[in-house]
Amino acid sequence: MKLRERIVVVLTTVAVLATLGLGSAAAVALTHSGATSVTVQTGSSLAGAAGGTTSGQAATNAGATATAAPAAAAAGGTTTTTGGTTGAAAQASVPHVNNTQNFVHNGLITVGGIFDESGPLDATVERDTVRAYFDEVNAAGGVNGQKLQLIDCDSAYNPSTAHSCSQRLLSQGVLAIVGWTSVSGEQTEAPYLDTQTSSCPQCGVPIFGGLGVDAEFQSPLSFPVADPLGRQGYAGGAHTCDLGYQHTAVVYLNASFAASVNNGILAGLSKCGQHPKGNDDVGVDIANQQDYTSIVAPWQTDGVQSVLAGLDPFSMARLYQAEERQGFNKPTGGAGLDKTSAEAYYGAYFKGAQSLTPVLEPVGHTDNQAMADYLGTVKKYYPSQYSALDVYTEEQWIAAHVFVGALSQIHGTVTRAALVSAAQNLTNFDTGGLTQPLSYGRGGRNDPNHAMQFMHNADGTANGWVTDTGWVDIPYNPF
Repeated sequence: MKLRERIVVVLTTVAVLATLGLGSAAAVALTHSGATSVTVQTGSSLAGAAGGTTSGQAATNAGATATAAPAAAAAGGTTTTTGGTTGAAAQASVPHVNNTQNFVHNGLITVGGIFDESGPLDATVERDTVRAYFDEVNAAGGVNGQKLQLIDCDSAYNPSTAHSCSQRLLSQGVLAIVGWTSVSGEQTEAPYLDTQTSSCPQCGVPIFGGLGVDAEFQSPLSFPVADPLGRQGYAGGAHTCDLGYQHTAVVYLNASFAASVNNGILAGLSKCGQHPKGNDDVGVDIANQQDYTSIVAPWQTDGVQSVLAGLDPFSMARLYQAEERQGFNKPTGGAGLDKTSAEAYYGAYFKGAQSLTPVLEPVGHTDNQAMADYLGTVKKYYPSQYSALDVYTEEQWIAAHVFVGALSQIHGTVTRAALVSAAQNLTNFDTGGLTQPLSYGRGGRNDPNHAMQFMHNADGTANGWVTDTGWVDIPYNPF
């Protein structure tokens, strides 16, 4: 079979879930933004157990040297801000947010995160990526001398459990939500957490990062770092058209945000007159559907010529295996294929895979200092998670960086209002090439990243990814 015939159309969008089961091996590092002002003190550390529920303080041995210091004062960063902020100055500009409570206690700032840690998906790697970032910041002296701690809560791929997690974190007095990764909870919990009401006076919590569900782009208190999933879906469908494929079948995971993702895919495919429906546009249940033969068999009857999959890596492996059992050898792909711990299960069809990503692909970019910092920091503090790094892990690393960048601008009482005001003032925030510079502002929503890069896998191995383009603007709004 010719190489082009084996090209896999990969939907990074739905890499959302890919990141969770096994995500992509893309874990890119951040360079140090000039907006991040941190005292660097080599040799300092805080004891913290990897995987513990309140870990996030430095998990290093006493006397260890901070080699990466992701939040250390930047060398040549291009971040622009309008200056520092104080709790008082923020009070008038950020309504419905706590303007008085000081979130520093005994030199410690606590943030929260909701993660699908048990059940069919595993987002502990995203959790530990945020902790690794905080560990290195703490080892370098903290943010303005204050140390950081992440409290996590397991949403267990259950919306009710996710809501219980929100209530628990609110009761624990977290300053913000940072790097959360909850497929089951983000779409419903984002509007609950970021809206202070009489029934929830503890709400009004700023959110940094996340999967990219629609709700995270519809609040002035939410600060996403990547494209919304629907836009990523559109890019995947449009790219399928660009590759010249026809009669494309779509398969995706059923989740609370599935409609946005699938609508994006279908909108992209419509560019070349494709309108999958019936058996050619099907959702799957990640918790209960293990064998995809019943999905693949109708495609053979229908004459499907290519497949665009929005699946987590475990489900992607099931799809490939079903295709092999059925002898259905068509261009096929899915989200999050560039994850080292998953790629061994994809088989021969993996060679030639096409993908898109809203963040820089690590393979081929290890000379990027931001990437080196990222990979080195996670490997240093959580070596067992290194092979599970993925595109969403990278995004939550960036989210932690943006949070620290905003936090460092607060010169006075650390309140939620001061944090939101500082984040809104971040302009051209430098992620070291992991994304285009990010800018936030005041208003109804923040949507700072409209660009993606396209890549392909040249040889069917984890190290075979080749980035084909620079940042490509994607003109699609899923809201």
